[in-house]
Amino acid sequence: MCLRWKLSKDREPLAPAAGENLNVPSLLDAPRVILDSAPASYVDLYLYPPSVNHTLAFDFLEALAMPNEAVPPTDDKAALVRNVFNLASSNFLGLAGDDEVSTEVDAATNKYGVGSCGPRGFYGTIDVHLKLEEELASFVGYKHAVLYSYDVATPQSVIPAFAKKGDVAIVDERCSYAIRSGLALARATVIEFAHNDMKHLEEQLRRVRADRKLVGEKGKRRLYIVVEGVYANVGTVCPLAKVVQLKEAYNFRLYVDDSFGFGVMGHSGRGTFERYGVPVSSVDVYTSSLSNSMGSVGGFCCTHETRMDIFQRLNASGYVFSASLPPLLAAGAIGALRRLRASNGKLPATCRANAAMVRNWLARMTTSTASAAAAAAAAPSPAGAGATAAPPAPAVADGACPDGVLHGLLSVRDGPDGPPKDGDTGASPLVHLELSGRWSEKPWHEQQRAVCAIARRMIVPSGVLVGVPLYSEIEGDHAPTPSLKLCVSSSHTPEALQAALMRLASAAQAELPQAC
Repeated sequence: MCLRWKLSKDREPLAPAAGENLNVPSLLDAPRVILDSAPASYVDLYLYPPSVNHTLAFDFLEALAMPNEAVPPTDDKAALVRNVFNLASSNFLGLAGDDEVSTEVDAATNKYGVGSCGPRGFYGTIDVHLKLEEELASFVGYKHAVLYSYDVATPQSVIPAFAKKGDVAIVDERCSYAIRSGLALARATVIEFAHNDMKHLEEQLRRVRADRKLVGEKGKRRLYIVVEGVYANVGTVCPLAKVVQLKEAYNFRLYVDDSFGFGVMGHSGRGTFERYGVPVSSVDVYTSSLSNSMGSVGGFCCTHETRMDIFQRLNASGYVFSASLPPLLAAGAIGALRRLRASNGKLPATCRANAAMVRNWLARMTTSTASAAAAAAAAPSPAGAGATAAPPAPAVADGACPDGVLHGLLSVRDGPDGPPKDGDTGASPLVHLELSGRWSEKPWHEQQRAVCAIARRMIVPSGVLVGVPLYSEIEGDHAPTPSLKLCVSSSHTPEALQAALMRLASAAQAELPQAC
């Protein structure tokens, strides 16, 4: 079906204003925290009470002027919670706050200051920007790389630069808001295919090729397949090898956003295409984020052709009109990229091994006891060689996974039946847990309130920080159901991850009956 995305008039509002209806949750029900330390494996944080009309922590400029040990204003009623196990930060390689990277950042701050003072084309280009672009292109395997100041703005800028009204994009239905908004700005014709369903994708490709109105009389309209390497809203991995086969068979261009795959997927962490052994030449446009595995800020776009590089620098709105990335953040990304290269695959392998262990445990915890026993027999080893040491965590005996404890309460979003069969070679470090059983039949707002309650109990008293994605009305029918988001890092130890999952089970069992 050919369509343009639009908001559904029948969909209930996702985030009603506080006090509008006391029977439904607002954004104030979500646990609100501000970190008081670097986003490492364990963090100190300020936790705000629920349903209080407080300011969002304290103003950033005020925070800079306050001493490190200062507490937020008393009006905000925030409590300081220390030594919380961090499963919320997408710091997949543990490089945010890394000592070597921090040294690079300090040196860049002393040399350049804290800002760039202009867009890239107007006094905003610094030597570290050019160096980062050069190193990114070399590492990923492209001829060119273009740096952007904000990761979400990267697809929103790149897609409209290369696609225009009349062009056709066949898009996975679970693609993130950044991609969908980029397509809306491009005014391209958008056709969806079912998530990771290669049969449906081929049907849509065949349908477009047979429609002369879509292809154009002279066949000169640009045709794209748009996917994510690791889907931000799902946590699943795109079967990129099959996508490339179809792309070449039907002569489409391929756009891949690998914001959650870059740095983790593949032996060296080059991305999802490396995980499948796909030649980099098969991916026409490759975008990713520097905010996840690199522990910095910003995004980048890699292309093979010089004209595509030049065209972005002249037409991509996020490059032309936005102030360039602060040099200190570019220097931090360079340092993180070099640390990744120097690890010779050890950092991404450890992250994937930890992710496989977490997914194996969750497969057993969320299925019935009989199914969990079968899953345990087929599960790969949970240990990840080379995991970075972390502060002590409650010990969990080997094989002590509480089988079936979450059955009928939570499930892995679009998870497979049982553990991943490929062990740590392709396990996604991003996991979404959504309500299951009778809880999944409840209204959207009740589900959101339930996952928020679990997340808050995870912090206090359980001492584990997990994410709760929030979605705007702008998402429309594409907003996923409420979930808990878990981000697994190479800096986590298997023992600490197992202890966190057991605390998750306790929190879910305690809160879900109350959410009925």
